[in-house]
Amino acid sequence: MKALLVAALLTGQLALNACQPQNEAVLPSETVTSLNKATVSDWTAVDADIWAASAKTPKARVAGFIDNAITSAVVEEGLVVAFHRDPATGNVRTLPATIGDQSLSFTYYATNNKGIVSLQQEAPEPVAGEYRWVVVPKEVAATVNWNDYSAVKQALKLEE
Repeated sequence: MKALLVAALLTGQLALNACQPQNEAVLPSETVTSLNKATVSDWTAVDADIWAASAKTPKARVAGFIDNAITSAVVEEGLVVAFHRDPATGNVRTLPATIGDQSLSFTYYATNNKGIVSLQQEAPEPVAGEYRWVVVPKEVAATVNWNDYSAVKQALKLEE
């Protein structure tokens, strides 16, 4: 039941974010690279004031971003992977991840002609860090282990 309530809350938050005017949406900067149609966002710092607290689940927070590389085709046949970088250690984790008693996850949608990445965390306080996601169309989904950040970094020739 709790999962259903969280899912309903997240869907409502995503719908609200999708209806925001473009100038009010929190956007990552330009796509860093494109290789075989896979695109990568910049590392995006999500400060405490960006996270939207959940009224129904006090420890849950959501932050939404618009990414037009996420299309209905990507949602249906491709994939999006997301990563969290710890600002203190520089360690990169693939989402979903658990850091102590803190849970980090994400979802993605294409709605109202907008691609949306929704980052979620369940923790007593907002989890510091930067987030990056990779949008992978069906055509290149089998070319890299997209859940391994080192492999992604090498395949897309990313420089930190």
